[in-house]
Amino acid sequence: MLRTIAVAVSLAGTTAYLPATVHAEVNERPPTTATLVAARTEPAVHQLAARFTAELLVAQPQPTKAYAKLFDQAKKEARAGRIGADGQSRLKWVLRTAAADPARYVRPGKTRKVKTDLGPGSCTAWVITPQGHLVTAAHCVEMTKSDLTAQHLTIALLKRIEGETDAFLKAHRELAAPDRGLRQLAAELLQGFHVKTMRVKSAHAAYSLVRLEKGKIRRLPVDLLTDGSPYPGPDVAVLKIRGVRNLPTVPLGRAGDVRVGDPLYVSGFPGNTIGTTLSTNPIDPKSAFKPIFTAGIHNGLITTPKGVPYIHAQAPSYGGNSGGPVFDRHGRVAGLLSAGLRTGSIGGEAEQSSTVLPVGVIRAYLAKAGVRPVTSETTRVYDEALADFFAGRYQAALPKFRKALALYPAHPYARDYIRQITAKRGNDA
Repeated sequence: MLRTIAVAVSLAGTTAYLPATVHAEVNERPPTTATLVAARTEPAVHQLAARFTAELLVAQPQPTKAYAKLFDQAKKEARAGRIGADGQSRLKWVLRTAAADPARYVRPGKTRKVKTDLGPGSCTAWVITPQGHLVTAAHCVEMTKSDLTAQHLTIALLKRIEGETDAFLKAHRELAAPDRGLRQLAAELLQGFHVKTMRVKSAHAAYSLVRLEKGKIRRLPVDLLTDGSPYPGPDVAVLKIRGVRNLPTVPLGRAGDVRVGDPLYVSGFPGNTIGTTLSTNPIDPKSAFKPIFTAGIHNGLITTPKGVPYIHAQAPSYGGNSGGPVFDRHGRVAGLLSAGLRTGSIGGEAEQSSTVLPVGVIRAYLAKAGVRPVTSETTRVYDEALADFFAGRYQAALPKFRKALALYPAHPYARDYIRQITAKRGNDA
């Protein structure tokens, strides 16, 4: 997730999960409902990256005449016995006094442009038309102007202070050698100065779908069409991938399809990637680009203070799952994963709980964007191939998987099933 909110936080969970990818071994026994739902839907579930960049105007800090006079005042304080007479004690007094009123003691000098980058952040999105219309959570693509400004300023602030502290203290080396205490006081002064003077000149948001093709990471540009607002609002956004066709899709259910007690299946990417985890947690890159599948129960409906309905689900969910689809037992989208609940939010420990925006709200935003969900020909053929595959009709499944691959050459799973069937036929020969 890209932000923390008052009632909902980054999705977290520690329970085991069901691997989404189906291997040939499962064909020796009837597949479970979860296995079938995962196999049918995972080709249309993808990782979404959001990157927020900005250009800031940053002023060089220049001590004022009032700052210079503080050193004379420090000598008087020392003679009066109110502070130590040594240089370090006097310099600490000067910095502490100046930090209490940065605008008086430090003025803006030469201004320069500084670029900052808040990305990439990782969420989950899912395809609902062959032309690449996507659905994800609003909080994955939206930041309020105040939040965006604050985060860019914080990044720039930390970088500037880290580089400026010693340079600022260099002018006072004859009085005292910089130590941890002096650096901390100087950092507080510079922070107060930059908070008052730093400005965001321009900000830009860019979105991309991230996937693995032939062993290489590929990013497809994505445009935001419309969005709601983060929880407790309608946490949904509609996007469009540029220049694609015949993409695998997932089917949408309708309001009322699921009830309390019904099983729900969550698909998404639990903070796996976009390069970072691949270096810190050595795994096969192919594994990092396959969605993780978890299951839980529809616990009930809740309504936020803004009047937005949400499903409370006892289903494990993770940070990168945000925006991911939540399926019913038939593999239809029942909702969208918005967030987990803080511990104690609902009657005590709730770390395994998730809030799910119902599909009825999602359909309303699709209509607003003029998007009508359509099952792609690729998915229709692929689903028929899966039905044959799990029934053991490999000879019938093979040409259908090949047709799905021809319709969409970047299909992430059809080629794997073709290999499995080919290998099985060779073993049976």
